[in-house]
Amino acid sequence: MYDAPVRRTLPALAAALAACAAPVAERAPEASLPTARAVQLARVRCLLVAPLENASDEPLVAEAATAALVSAVDAERTRVYPIEDLRAVFSNTSLELPDGVSASLALELGELVAADAVLYGSVEGRARGPEAEVTLTVRLAATGVRDTLYWRSVRVVPGPSESIVEASRRAALEAAE
Repeated sequence: MYDAPVRRTLPALAAALAACAAPVAERAPEASLPTARAVQLARVRCLLVAPLENASDEPLVAEAATAALVSAVDAERTRVYPIEDLRAVFSNTSLELPDGVSASLALELGELVAADAVLYGSVEGRARGPEAEVTLTVRLAATGVRDTLYWRSVRVVPGPSESIVEASRRAALEAAE
């Protein structure tokens, strides 16, 4: 039925599903959002943060931005499915994950591990040269129905003594506010 590498991932996948089923603290909807969206956000108990795609000329910006997004999630209210565990589930299989995950793959993975929502996005542009311009985009979508709950694009502009990698971390935190 399944090939051997996929069969080996089934126990890890079962553990993944159990991780997302664990309870987290209740929270009230935020008043500043439209009511339906606030209710959907309040129901997010397990979040998959997909590694951001890197479509820039700087290899570390997406990784730094992804780490910043994970750190911005309130662990008391929402369980974040660990990226390392996600990679381990599919390691050495035909489904091994790339460095950055596309929107469609992020949503599929979220459904596969029974997450309530998926946070995904990309870092795009040229970080080097006189006309450097990098944009970070993040989206939060509910799994299953795939409704976009939140999205934001932020220009990544390094400060006077800041690297583009540090600026991508800061931009990710700004986008997560």
